[in-house]
Amino acid sequence: MNVHDPATSAPSAIRRPQRYRGLAAFYQDNWKSHMIEQYRLGSLGCTLLNCEQTRGDWSDPAVPELVIGHLASEPVGMTADFGAGLARHRMLTNSFVVIPRGYATTFLMDDAHRAHFLAIPYRRLFTQFADPGDKKLPKDGDFGVVHSRVWKHKNLTRLIYALAAEARAGSPNGHLASDGIVLQIIAVLLGLNEGSKHERRLSGLSPWQTKRVKELIEDNISANLSLEELATSVGLSAFHFCRAFARSTGLPPHQWRLKRRTERAAALLKETPLPISEVALELGFATSQHFASTFKHFYGVTPSQFRAIFSS
Repeated sequence: MNVHDPATSAPSAIRRPQRYRGLAAFYQDNWKSHMIEQYRLGSLGCTLLNCEQTRGDWSDPAVPELVIGHLASEPVGMTADFGAGLARHRMLTNSFVVIPRGYATTFLMDDAHRAHFLAIPYRRLFTQFADPGDKKLPKDGDFGVVHSRVWKHKNLTRLIYALAAEARAGSPNGHLASDGIVLQIIAVLLGLNEGSKHERRLSGLSPWQTKRVKELIEDNISANLSLEELATSVGLSAFHFCRAFARSTGLPPHQWRLKRRTERAAALLKETPLPISEVALELGFATSQHFASTFKHFYGVTPSQFRAIFSS
């Protein structure tokens, strides 16, 4: 599809592209040269695209995914329909739009820009993570008012960049990290749709549930346990568990596991002569480099610097 100039092309003249099996497939067929990065993530098979786009028509076909478009460059104006009819909008840096599954969009962009697109296979998300007792996750993927305007939300921006960082690192934390971040993003969308009352109604894990999950992580510290395994251990859906665990502990499950792995590593570095590479392997880190960067994140020094402090 050729990009055309919105100044010379009326919205009514836009030719809708054919239906595609996914957003990534559409970009591969039509706009591959504008794609900087493409990653497939987690057990859901989400796709994260990083694209440089010019001024003009960037309309997308209907795809079976819930799509989040996040602006990573300077503000840009646009004439767009991403779920609630054609209208003028202005996107600020780190603002985003949410496109419902099965919706063919119109995006006529005033200027060149860079954007992330997160495409979430919605039926798989709903089947895998919906809580039968929690009616908040819409079965049809329609998040209501969320599709009607441009949003800016610091937490969602943080999560998009965290997902991109995990992808660029080769997903060293396994499906647990990527799936957990995606579920946190979905929780943000639910919160936007239902307002501040949504967050107040969310509850954490009970004391026994928190204790059981922590023990399961401790007993399998080097294993890449999935969200489903952790959630099943306390009788919850993965979607509800991810939110409840973070509310109870202050950290999402994968971050809690990283914290505990790093604390166990610190003890081994202090108390044993094990080589640093063996410490990393024993505690389930994907590579020595991943271990070093994670350790420095939590302790402010590298594993070798930490060991030197306690051996001097």
